[in-house]
Amino acid sequence: MLPGGRPDSELIGGQTDHLKFARLVAQALLAYDPSTDFQALNQDLLHAAAPAPYGDEARLAEDLAALTPSGPALESMRRNGTTVTVELTGVRVSSWAANRLAGIGVSPGVYGVDVTGRQTVTTKDGSSTVVPVQLGITVACPPATTFCALDGVLPAHLQDALGSK
Repeated sequence: MLPGGRPDSELIGGQTDHLKFARLVAQALLAYDPSTDFQALNQDLLHAAAPAPYGDEARLAEDLAALTPSGPALESMRRNGTTVTVELTGVRVSSWAANRLAGIGVSPGVYGVDVTGRQTVTTKDGSSTVVPVQLGITVACPPATTFCALDGVLPAHLQDALGSK
């Protein structure tokens, strides 16, 4: 099998466009309701993990776990019937990441994508709060891989999350 040749994620599988793929990943991570099975969601995203040398599935699992509601926050979300929707206002290649990747000679098809949007958090009593959100998503897509594959997800634009590393 070719690297990235397993498009078995039901949410994002089979994509070849890096921006569409990043948009689908962001929507999967940022929109949910009390019935969302976060373990199944994360497993589905892990099915689209980028193969070596483009990704590290264990590190991706850590990224996803860090963004997954759990413990008291998850209990509160379920108790209050919280639904979270997302409006993505920007999904674009990070110029900072592009310069950094070019500088280290990464294969064509490897991208860092900055995502900006707004989550609307609504509870069962009807009260809503709008929260700005940002993600940094790293992906490998054709020609590096057969289909787009997920390398990492960070809770900020890439330069903000990785700029000092």
